[in-house]
Amino acid sequence: DEACSSCQTGNYVVTNMCRGCVGRPCEVNCPKDAVQVINGQAIINQEKCVKCGICEKACPYHSIIYTPIPCEESCPVDAIKKDEYGRERIDEDKCIKCGKCMQACPWGAIVEKSHLFYILKAIKNNEELTAMVAPAIAAQFNMDFQNIVQLLKAIGFKNVIEVAEGADITIQNEGKEWEHKMNNGASFMTTSCCPSYTFLVEKHIPELKPYVSDTKTPMIYTAEIARERFPKAKTVFIGPCLAKKKEAQQSPFVDYVINFEELYCWMGTLTNNTKYETHTDQTGITQEARGFCVSGGVTNAVAAMVGNKQELKPLIINGITKKETKQLMAFTRRAPQENFIEVMSCENGCIGGCHVVEKPALSKKRVGA
Repeated sequence: DEACSSCQTGNYVVTNMCRGCVGRPCEVNCPKDAVQVINGQAIINQEKCVKCGICEKACPYHSIIYTPIPCEESCPVDAIKKDEYGRERIDEDKCIKCGKCMQACPWGAIVEKSHLFYILKAIKNNEELTAMVAPAIAAQFNMDFQNIVQLLKAIGFKNVIEVAEGADITIQNEGKEWEHKMNNGASFMTTSCCPSYTFLVEKHIPELKPYVSDTKTPMIYTAEIARERFPKAKTVFIGPCLAKKKEAQQSPFVDYVINFEELYCWMGTLTNNTKYETHTDQTGITQEARGFCVSGGVTNAVAAMVGNKQELKPLIINGITKKETKQLMAFTRRAPQENFIEVMSCENGCIGGCHVVEKPALSKKRVGA
């Protein structure tokens, strides 16, 4: 709350330059009667103001200025507003856990509750832990995946599973589901592997839900594998995504979630003398599954799976903003020309998540996108 005091002003404010000019164009042109002139100076009633910007354009002396509030501006669903004390609050009923507000906030005032303490406590108590690492991890650390496995074991994980293993199951199921829906007259289907997108549909576009794939996310399939393979171990998902923590709360197979930033700091506690062996990859996981972390990766994987059985006409929505939210809403009224819609909340896909430690441009090179 202390940090958020820097954002207490409204989006449109009147500067001290205003002296209530002749004709009062700001007051006259306001469609909501939100502007009043008191003691010769214009005042904007923030409760009435709808941020249309007409008063700013009408003012001949540029006395009205626009002061963007980063978290409000970045939220694609208007889930952040000021309370009665002028402090920013997140409406959990609207929030889709995209993390864009966290990325936009210049003060670091928006944080999530960490599971790291509970994980460290479990390690101290000699509990068995299984790390489930998202495909985007290959873009975060400039080393072979099996070397990352050794480092994860060095900090306390007994077992490590690539979430790409679950992504291969997602590919098969989503491809079959798309074929089934197309054969039964559906006009299109959207992906379901991004939980932030599915939260968007549930909370803001419920009419779109029949078109969303029923296929589980790679994290859930991987967690089911982990529980079967290591029944006594607690599972820890490691990825770049805030929404995964909310998704994990809805699953009995995922115990904890930490992000790449937390892992990066945790790995930093290892000394430079830490030894790890070099391994070759023998897992048999497809390259398409590992490509899930990049925008367009899910489409490429499904296209490879369905082959020439039917014509896949994809539309890739690379990041959700207010514009894309309106576009998705429009699909409920008029179906798109495309029949397969891939939706990723983060621009560039998971490698552009709110908790990555590398820039997306470098990450693309590392994952071969």
